[in-house]
Amino acid sequence: MAAYAYKEVCHRADFTAMEEQFQEKYGREIDGDANYDGDYWTVAADLLDAKDTRIADLEARLATAEGEVVRLREPWQPIETAPKDGVFALITDGDVVQIGYYEDHLTAWRSDADQCRLWSDPTHWQPLPAPPDRAGK
Repeated sequence: MAAYAYKEVCHRADFTAMEEQFQEKYGREIDGDANYDGDYWTVAADLLDAKDTRIADLEARLATAEGEVVRLREPWQPIETAPKDGVFALITDGDVVQIGYYEDHLTAWRSDADQCRLWSDPTHWQPLPAPPDRAGK
């Protein structure tokens, strides 16, 4: 009975590879005795643990992707979320869009154009786009 359940859990799996993994992990072969089904349940539990780990990884990647979709849909983000380590970004006060950066020691946003403090405080920002690929590279 356990062998049948084992095969159901391992549906479409490579049994040879699983047996090799079992031997590597536990240092012995799977006990094929029809009266002993502990090894089958151990392998099934290992497979389910691996699937749970994979599902958790995919859920985390999906959450990251969903956040990126939201960001791409509405690229302007509140200025409070902007990098404050001298990285250039597009910044706006709602009227004028400029390239600027935050100078921590001045606690102020500065314009890239004239290196002076902005005449108004920005309300939103977005990352600069990546440059286009150069021909021949």
